Amino acid sequence: MFRSTFIASIVAGSALLSAAPAHAQTIPGLVAAYGFEEGSGTTIGDVTGQSNNGVASGTTWSTAGKFGNALVFNGTNAVVTVPNAAALQLTTAMTLEAWVFPTTAPTGWRAVIDKNVDGYYLMASTDNGNRPGAGGTWTNGNKNVFGTSVLPVNTWTHLASTFDGTTVRLFVNGVQVASLAQTVPLATTTATLQIGGDAYTGENFAGLIDEVRVYNRALSAAEIQADMGVAVGTPAPPVLDTVAPSAPGTLTATAAGSTQVNLAWGAATDNVGVTGYRVERCAGAGCSTFTQIATPTGTSFGDTGLTAGTSYSYRVRAADAAGNLGGYSNVASAATTAPDTTPPSAPPSLSATAASATQINLSWTAATDNVAVTGYRVERCQGDGCTTFAQIFTLSGTTFNNTGLTASTSYSYRVRAVDAAGNLGGYSSVATATTLATPDTTAPSAPTGLSAKASGSTQVDLAWTASTDNVGVTGYQILRCTGSTCTTFAQVGTSSVTNFSNTGLAASGPGRPETWPSPTSSSHQRESYGADGEAQCPDQIGWGFAIMPPGEKENGRQRHESDASTFECHAGYCTKKRARFPGP
Repeated sequence: MFRSTFIASIVAGSALLSAAPAHAQTIPGLVAAYGFEEGSGTTIGDVTGQSNNGVASGTTWSTAGKFGNALVFNGTNAVVTVPNAAALQLTTAMTLEAWVFPTTAPTGWRAVIDKNVDGYYLMASTDNGNRPGAGGTWTNGNKNVFGTSVLPVNTWTHLASTFDGTTVRLFVNGVQVASLAQTVPLATTTATLQIGGDAYTGENFAGLIDEVRVYNRALSAAEIQADMGVAVGTPAPPVLDTVAPSAPGTLTATAAGSTQVNLAWGAATDNVGVTGYRVERCAGAGCSTFTQIATPTGTSFGDTGLTAGTSYSYRVRAADAAGNLGGYSNVASAATTAPDTTPPSAPPSLSATAASATQINLSWTAATDNVAVTGYRVERCQGDGCTTFAQIFTLSGTTFNNTGLTASTSYSYRVRAVDAAGNLGGYSSVATATTLATPDTTAPSAPTGLSAKASGSTQVDLAWTASTDNVGVTGYQILRCTGSTCTTFAQVGTSSVTNFSNTGLAASGPGRPETWPSPTSSSHQRESYGADGEAQCPDQIGWGFAIMPPGEKENGRQRHESDASTFECHAGYCTKKRARFPGP
């Protein structure tokens, strides 16, 4: 049920009073407390020491309080107003307490404590059958709980309300009479806190009020009952907690290797609070001689230092601050794993291949293990047939590229597997590879002294001076083009020595009167030749050779009719001047 009226404006808070309480007390969670022991005046002191002092208006004093003096409210305009403070802006938990003595039967909404406007409140009566109630405005709206019967007149009754973040509860004389689930926080209010009235007209209380307390935590029923027995400012006697926690939720046990079992369980509950758990263990599945081994505060525990290959059983119980022990959880068992002493197999095969002058690539067949292979150790030594191996790398795969090596150098390798227990398997076979030589980027020098001489009608013999090289000359390429001035050379052969015979050439045609036919000519550069086949032209350019017509030479000399015949050579062509040549 929601509040029936709403006021647009609220009573402004008065300035903080400078008067300090006479007997400041430090009580956990107590943010404001009023015993009304002043006996006169309008200043109402906060005994917590937090200076949440108030101003009384329209009230009178009485010496017939629950404990000492009390404040009398007239039911029309009497009220105590406390300025807003951060300590009073309660959102996640609270407890409101007060002793009330109605002098007339309360009807409708009658405020005992109210953080305006309706932030949180405790009511002597409500519009729900005039029964007492409590509530507030949460982030999901205004909510209320109500008592079971109206308050008696001219009798002291203790009212209390709590909120713990999950539930709102109403207590009458220390006994819970109503509750309401509420899991969202209270909305923050910045208005005044008032006692005996609130921001709504007509909601003032008529009667005596004494021992008002405001906490920022939810008190238990036992704590509320303890407060009922003492005046404000007097620490309540210790609460005797005799309620044991519940049994923990389901317990599970899981082996984590050969020497550890991990436990987890559901949290237990308690009327005050669970402070820890007792973990008990015995050896063997179905064992019953449990012994306490740990007292964790959380809901999990790792039991270490156990014996491999052994079964263990566990149970857990909760404890509270009073030493009450709850019931046991279920029994959970787990067996540690047996130690792994079996090594992996040796990798069946290993290959090593040179990839460059500084790298050798390895590849091997996977090893096997009774549990699992976790990696490989790669070892190396220098030289073919070496034996002084040293580990150079560990990896989980079955390939490895060994870089940063020396060119033209032999390296030998072997590989072994390892498992999670650290067992090392046997070695693979040894694989050896030699890195490649450093790349040769220096070209040989050009050959010098090239000569070409016709040898018959279809052959030219070449000779030259050897080239040099930083590593070594391995051979020569022979290139040729047709014509004394040609430039389109093509390779016609190779030679590993400094000479070469170019065979299978075409001979020139027969001579004609006056002009010697141009011989079939082949050049490595450009050069003309005389009638006897020797180089004669003084204006020669490079090297060349000419193939003379068949049958036109005897004993190396050109056959002609007259010793007076002369020949001129120009760019590979020969011309006869005065002699006649026999012919058809």
